[in-house]
Amino acid sequence: MLHLRSVGRQFRIPLIVSTFCLFAAAVAAMSFYGGLSALASGSMPPPAGPPRVSETPVHARHEGLPAIQPRAGCPATGAISVPCFTEADARQWVAAHRLPATVPGTADPVVTSVQFLPSRAVSAQLQGESTGVPDDYLLCLVRLSGTFRSTWGPAGATPQVFHEGVIVFDSQTGNLLFDSVE
Repeated sequence: MLHLRSVGRQFRIPLIVSTFCLFAAAVAAMSFYGGLSALASGSMPPPAGPPRVSETPVHARHEGLPAIQPRAGCPATGAISVPCFTEADARQWVAAHRLPATVPGTADPVVTSVQFLPSRAVSAQLQGESTGVPDDYLLCLVRLSGTFRSTWGPAGATPQVFHEGVIVFDSQTGNLLFDSVE
């Protein structure tokens, strides 16, 4: 069974909380300006125009957490078939950062493979799990061997121990997209 730990993605509970906060802010602003009658009378400033939409593709916007520093001179956009870091860079990052699921007091995980693959191939290797980026987008899949513990499950349940882990990086930004244990 695959246990994903997403980094930088929104799930239902944070979405509900953020929606509630947005609603509360709107109510507070309306109370401050005198409610809907203030908007109708013109004492509340109108919106500044249509919301801006970034021209950066959705999958490239703030995905994941900064991790591996991309090489200088790497194209920021366009050729996504060429990674902006090397296998050695990925190995060095993993050596310096233990996977959060690593059981304390155990040996550091060992990198068993580093592959630069299209998102669809990474998804296939992860039992069909979505990567959150387009199928042709190049990702870096790092496989690890070690002693990992999954904290997902019902409260009070004994955490499961796993001996394989994966980390997925964006091959262009070097950002850590997600990690998991298998």
